[in-house]
Amino acid sequence: MLTQHRDKIIFSCCFAAGIATGVYGPDSAGWFGLLTAGLVYMSVFFHEIGHTVFYWLYGYAAVPTFDFASGGGMTYQLTGRSWMLQLGVFGAIGYFIWQSWRNNMALLCVPIGAALSLLVLTSFGDFHLAIILFMGHGVEATLAAFFLARGYFNLWLSRAGERWLNVFVGAFMLAYAITFVFDLMYDAGFAADYTAQKGGHRFGDFHRIEDEVGIPAKPLGWLFITYALACVAVLFGWIIRRLREEREAAV
Repeated sequence: MLTQHRDKIIFSCCFAAGIATGVYGPDSAGWFGLLTAGLVYMSVFFHEIGHTVFYWLYGYAAVPTFDFASGGGMTYQLTGRSWMLQLGVFGAIGYFIWQSWRNNMALLCVPIGAALSLLVLTSFGDFHLAIILFMGHGVEATLAAFFLARGYFNLWLSRAGERWLNVFVGAFMLAYAITFVFDLMYDAGFAADYTAQKGGHRFGDFHRIEDEVGIPAKPLGWLFITYALACVAVLFGWIIRRLREEREAAV
């Protein structure tokens, strides 16, 4: 955690720089715009990985790619849904829960068990397609929370400089994702570009979710913003609890 005054100052500067880059960088020119373009493609990579992971979790074989011609990325579904693959996913997660229990990691069993229950419940019907689409942006937010927590608590790092890089990247990803969604809800020009992306019509994730399950853009946008902030709050709360338990056990 941040204990020294110097660390608090560095964290605040890196966090503010990441937020400013995520909010203002995508519309900038020059070196600032070039830096932001690289960070945006990093977010695109994680975004497509998110789609790919959830495609596989729901029994579809898929691969992520960049889309340099039209911008952004694409996740290509290679096959239709395979219930053999779906049952294999259920079995693998169940085995992981069992191993966690055997190795005295019961705390992991609760969130993983909840995730497995949600996965099973949403596997039937078409709602799982909306989750696959949502979790592109969702994984961006989840990883942003992870990078911020990693830097704030100085966990799972091997080099000193990585701590502050994680804070900057996490703040950028969080600000970029939330700004993107906010502009989609309230900026008519941005929404029009989003509608016509890749030479298609309503090809973006949020429009496809709206067409699949009927959730309008603004409620969906606020749902995402709530999800993104909840990722940060839950992860920070969980780590603080774990550190407190470790300190109490050491006394």
